[in-house]
Amino acid sequence: MRGNGLSLQKKLRHGAKIKAVKMLNSMLCMGGAWEAGRHWPPSCAGMYDTPTLWVQPVPKVTSGENVIFYCQLETVTNTFFLLQEGWPSHTQGSHRAVPAEFPMGPVTSAHTGTYRCFGAYSGHVWSFPSEPVKLLVTGTLPKPSIWADPGPLVAMVSPVTLWCQGSPQAEVYRVYKEGRPLPWEVRAQQDSRHKADFPITMSMSSYHTGQYWCVYRTLLSPYQSSDPLTMVLTGMFPAPSLSAQPSLVVASGGNVSLSCRSEYDGARTAHLLKEGGAGPLHSLEARFSHVAGVWQATFLLGPVDSTQGGIYRCYYTHTSQPHVWSLPSEPLELQVTGEGGEHLHTLPAARCSLHTPSSLPGMYRKPSLQAKPGTKVSWGVTVALRCGSGEPMDTFLLHKVGSDAPPQHLRVPGSAMAAQATFTLGPVTSAHGGTYRCYGTPSTDPYLWSWLSDPLQVKVSGEGPSPVP
Repeated sequence: MRGNGLSLQKKLRHGAKIKAVKMLNSMLCMGGAWEAGRHWPPSCAGMYDTPTLWVQPVPKVTSGENVIFYCQLETVTNTFFLLQEGWPSHTQGSHRAVPAEFPMGPVTSAHTGTYRCFGAYSGHVWSFPSEPVKLLVTGTLPKPSIWADPGPLVAMVSPVTLWCQGSPQAEVYRVYKEGRPLPWEVRAQQDSRHKADFPITMSMSSYHTGQYWCVYRTLLSPYQSSDPLTMVLTGMFPAPSLSAQPSLVVASGGNVSLSCRSEYDGARTAHLLKEGGAGPLHSLEARFSHVAGVWQATFLLGPVDSTQGGIYRCYYTHTSQPHVWSLPSEPLELQVTGEGGEHLHTLPAARCSLHTPSSLPGMYRKPSLQAKPGTKVSWGVTVALRCGSGEPMDTFLLHKVGSDAPPQHLRVPGSAMAAQATFTLGPVTSAHGGTYRCYGTPSTDPYLWSWLSDPLQVKVSGEGPSPVP
């Protein structure tokens, strides 16, 4: 019995010692509680079991998504802590039931790192740390883009469809319109989640004009929003006219002014657009010209380079309806010659077929211009003016200085090397006499022209047949 008593006393003394150690650790933890926020792991950790830490949905996610860390401990615990290595300020506490949840997101690259969790009793007695869990945040969810088919400028009573492109992870797409409280909504198709179409109307009217934007949502992320798209109705008013001064052919580095004119009394704002552009290059308030009796806005371009060559049109709008435009003006083609070329002050405006303007910079040497049989010919003779280039050109133009007629235009088919074109004059009369120049371009870059050829003067001698009495 006595031995059992001694044994019991030893056990009591051992239990008291353990209790004392725990109290001491608790006191140390209380005194070092703030230290625990600055050191990894806390100095008072390891008093009882090791928790389990995991993250859902997966430890590798895309920026903008949401994740949840779970920490579970079998021992009685009333507080859990989640810490990120190197970022003590990210310490989070949870008093929820086991397992404890730590929602996080939308996550960014700053959330990438190694995490551990602890269990604590009364905030001072900590468990061992969990095994580390690494969270990797990659990239960003793409910002959606919105566009219109056939385009943001839509003629009256035409159908229009808006497209929204987002992420292959998209679940739902929505399109909003300013002033419209409810969006159009489309669930992403399983076979093509990265975009969705919205047939807005089968008959475009002023009601459908204004700003639109689209959003999409993934399973684990909030909505991502696009930049706004402005829809415009065209054809409500008569077309204006568009002209260029001093010429439609401009040397690189030169200046040109494009004037948009309208006789419509409601014309207040003019818009200048370049074919292939995303929107109006310029918008100007129109002013009334008492001399010409029209509303006019003049757009100044320059110093120009090859990227500004192309097809231009202008529209005008009324002040009260900024998204309701007139019919477009007739197309006007601006041509930029090689750097250092002479400005053709007298070259008339040309109406050419529509091309997609090229943005490739560059210049070409001037071609040569020759006359056969010569520059001095008699009345009634046929003259051949040959424009040749050492550059790989296949399109040539011949212009008579001072003439209001458009340049003669010749294309050499299938030519990729040095080429020449022959322009025929005749049978000549005195009206054919004058100074001629030619220039060329490759068809692959139709808005970048060569320098002008040297001037060639053609003289016509003699007189025509006498009139019949």
